[in-house]
Amino acid sequence: MQLPAHFECALPNPEAAALIVDESGTIVFVSEPVQQLLGHTPQALCGQSVEALLPERIRLAHIGQRLRFTDHRRSRPMGTGLPLLALNHSGAEIPVDISLSPVQRGLLTFTVVIMQPREPTAHAHCHATDA
Repeated sequence: MQLPAHFECALPNPEAAALIVDESGTIVFVSEPVQQLLGHTPQALCGQSVEALLPERIRLAHIGQRLRFTDHRRSRPMGTGLPLLALNHSGAEIPVDISLSPVQRGLLTFTVVIMQPREPTAHAHCHATDA
């Protein structure tokens, strides 16, 4: 999927597994590396809620966290110190590290979400307490 020109400077690394999400939580761009990481095609994810990539048990909590981020936007890692999960195409939970960066385009603000795989630890317990 081609990155719209007005977002080119928003992605620090074109090889990163990245999403761009609008203020309502709708995915508007998906980089090709997301397919390598999670198995979802960019075309299948565009137009979906970002919560579609989360285990069902944490989706509702994430909506509140996403809204709080929208009210207090700043670049930061997400879930610092907490294991985070994304769903792959088959529904399996994949541990990931995520960073968030707000990007202003005209009157609209988008969030760039960068995902990296995280090696699971033997004693990790996944929470949805910081987004």
